[in-house]
Amino acid sequence: MGGWTKAKRSAAAKKAAHTRKRRKKKAVTTAVAKKAYAAGRGVEKKYAAKLQKNNNQVHVGGGIPDILAHDNRKGWKFYEIKPHMKRSGYSKNGRWYVAGEKSRLLNEHQMVVFRQLVSKGEDVNMVYYYRKRYGSKTKPKYRYRYREVKLRKSHFKSSKGPDPEKMLPIPVDIEHWKNKRIV
Repeated sequence: MGGWTKAKRSAAAKKAAHTRKRRKKKAVTTAVAKKAYAAGRGVEKKYAAKLQKNNNQVHVGGGIPDILAHDNRKGWKFYEIKPHMKRSGYSKNGRWYVAGEKSRLLNEHQMVVFRQLVSKGEDVNMVYYYRKRYGSKTKPKYRYRYREVKLRKSHFKSSKGPDPEKMLPIPVDIEHWKNKRIV
């Protein structure tokens, strides 16, 4: 058996480099973090600003629920913001898809707390948003439309909890907005 030829050494070096690259830990870059923030917390802040215009005292924070608003006539209202449908792509002809169950539905802890709030007679609302993404891939911009659903005890009969796919059809004005090709 002779030594390694130049071709074998080169192939082994390429394989080792490929393995190192594959095993390298992927760091969260600033660009990725900005996109995640824009897709999550940004929508909550925009809906909170919309509520503040109606002279409501609004508290926004992470946790359960996303938004607490106090109306002087009706008392406290609880809002949980979840996606229903999103448009993929950045062009005017992107496709609409239903958000995944993990982001669309309440998690186990939220189910327990929301069920308790509803049974106590509190005003608990799910706000489902529809998101259009436009702009460039590096600097995406988003437009939203909201659909507010007041939760009742019947929404918790299913083990999954309230699901926008099983509720009433999408309102006509949102359906019209989805079909408009203007970004």
